[in-house]
Amino acid sequence: MVCKYGCLDVFNWSGISFQASFMRNYLNNKGSYQDFVQFTHSKRQTLMKTLGENKKHADAVNNLVTKANARAKHLMSLIAGHETEIQKLQTSLQEENNSLKDLLLKRTNLMETCNENTRKIKQLELQAASFEAYKTLPANM
Repeated sequence: MVCKYGCLDVFNWSGISFQASFMRNYLNNKGSYQDFVQFTHSKRQTLMKTLGENKKHADAVNNLVTKANARAKHLMSLIAGHETEIQKLQTSLQEENNSLKDLLLKRTNLMETCNENTRKIKQLELQAASFEAYKTLPANM
């Protein structure tokens, strides 16, 4: 990897990334060791600040994800409750539908019975009229 000062070698000593050629080129181009220390310290502070901001953003995103997951679980439980209620309503509706079918069948049967009784009544009325007419005939006929 080549940095803007031409460094190629990266050594890791006691957990600190140290770029030897970067330091050499910085000292050759910019000035004293004290300047280099101050420059690296300011870079470190900037990186730590950015890291802190990134952590805050990550924590905020994690909080949002946690809240979204909790909301999703709540909504899923509501949906499950509504599905149960819908199933109950569908069962009740089916029972009502069956009850209506039974009532319609009974109504049809009653209408047929009424029609049959109406025919019988008319037949009896005709027989009664015939009998009345028979009674009015002269006895010698």
